[in-house]
Amino acid sequence: ASLVAVGTITAAIVLACKKITKKTEAEEFEVLLSQLAKVDKEAQRISRERSTTLSDLALALKGGAGEEMKPWFENASSQTISSAATNTIDVAADTWTAPPTYGPPEGHHLPFPSVVDNTEGIGAAAHVLSIGGFRAASSGSEPVFIVDLGGGQFDGVPQWIAKHGGNAACLVADPFQRSTEHNVAVQKRVETNGGCDVVLSVSVLNVIPDVKHRLAHLALAHQILKPGGRLYAFVWSGCYPERGSGVQVVDAVRGAFQSNEWATGHLPEVKAVFGDDNTFVDANANLIVAEKNSLISVRARRFQLHSNYLAHNHLLTRKASMLVQSWPRAGSRL
Repeated sequence: ASLVAVGTITAAIVLACKKITKKTEAEEFEVLLSQLAKVDKEAQRISRERSTTLSDLALALKGGAGEEMKPWFENASSQTISSAATNTIDVAADTWTAPPTYGPPEGHHLPFPSVVDNTEGIGAAAHVLSIGGFRAASSGSEPVFIVDLGGGQFDGVPQWIAKHGGNAACLVADPFQRSTEHNVAVQKRVETNGGCDVVLSVSVLNVIPDVKHRLAHLALAHQILKPGGRLYAFVWSGCYPERGSGVQVVDAVRGAFQSNEWATGHLPEVKAVFGDDNTFVDANANLIVAEKNSLISVRARRFQLHSNYLAHNHLLTRKASMLVQSWPRAGSRL
């Protein structure tokens, strides 16, 4: 209904533009500004409602602190379209050299560029390694524990990480491409370890059509991470000309879905689970990074940053102190 209201107001603007003869240009301009203000206000209201809905749903899916962890994928069967049909790339760790490159569509009049796909398995892992992402959630000498959530049927990623990831080990869990016994064993490993340091989500969000199931995937990632652990969620945005358009493609015969969204399109969902202050998007890499933090750890980090600021910026601190002392008192004017 809200979207219909926005459409109605927009139509009114178009109609107003056609009736210039009855008003002066100045009057018409004021009317248009007023109408645009209404559109902007309505759009902001819809955005707030969407954000609130996502946050409420994410909170319900995450569960309470200390709550016993249920089987990870007990509700996966309600997902009408799975990633099974799109999990087709099998590259051995020993033979992988670079991410695949897809050329522009043939015969198209627009000069689309080639696409280097860093959102496939090993390519995504290599990118995370290149930015220092394989690190422990807390200080210690134990191996960095990684879970490739929704990682498919192939073992190229854990094999590549074992070979190139230094002090890191990776396990794959997938509700559609791994057996129940396999997923239960991975879950037990995670629970015994007290959580994992890193969760990889590689081209998963873009193949789940239902927002509830996308949030369930993100909520599970949040739940199994240790405090301070990080999620690296890569989003495949499709090939041109659909790439990044948000035009969804459903293949009912294969049971496949692609959102064709940039990573930014899924950012509100990740923020709903991990929080605004703990999430950012690297649009160039089509990557969303989110960190699991408790309120205590956030406060501790802010205190540490503040302490470092005072230690390394003593002169600036003195100037700030003098400014505060000379600040006008209540009731005075600048």
